Amino acid sequence: MNLWGVIHGCRIFQPILAAQDEAYIVNTASMSGFLTGGYLTPYNVSKAGVVSLSEGLAFQWATEFPHIGVAVLCPAYTATAIRHDERNAPPGHIPRAEADPSLIEHQDKVNRAIEHEGMPVSQIAELVVQGMAERKTHIFPHPGWLKLWADRVQRVTAQADPPAAGA
Repeated sequence: MNLWGVIHGCRIFQPILAAQDEAYIVNTASMSGFLTGGYLTPYNVSKAGVVSLSEGLAFQWATEFPHIGVAVLCPAYTATAIRHDERNAPPGHIPRAEADPSLIEHQDKVNRAIEHEGMPVSQIAELVVQGMAERKTHIFPHPGWLKLWADRVQRVTAQADPPAAGA
């Protein structure tokens, strides 16, 4: 749903937006689209797909539909009810912490971060409106997280460098 909902939304709305004088699509990904880590691999993959889709459409539509802006919103911790995501689980659902007690520590860490560092949704909305006005492709409400991404790029780049001559 994280990726396919965005793909179908762009596919369905593109002809409608193309008929407008000016339009904008803002897809929501996450900093998880740029960073990797344990326990969230499927989520990270889907959010990386949303980032790639949005970047690709922004590039492609800049020529084909220059009046349609495309951005990808990449927040980190946001003050929402996401940390209570199992509240609507179907009957018989086994809570993650019960199914895999090793996740409790990670879940607690994320919940504390959301509680203490979570940016209010209203503030993120303001940044989205500002990003659209500036025709940004990437909207990063938590720019401090970009250092983590830069560190990742540096680690990947270091591995890609060929060995020095004579090494």
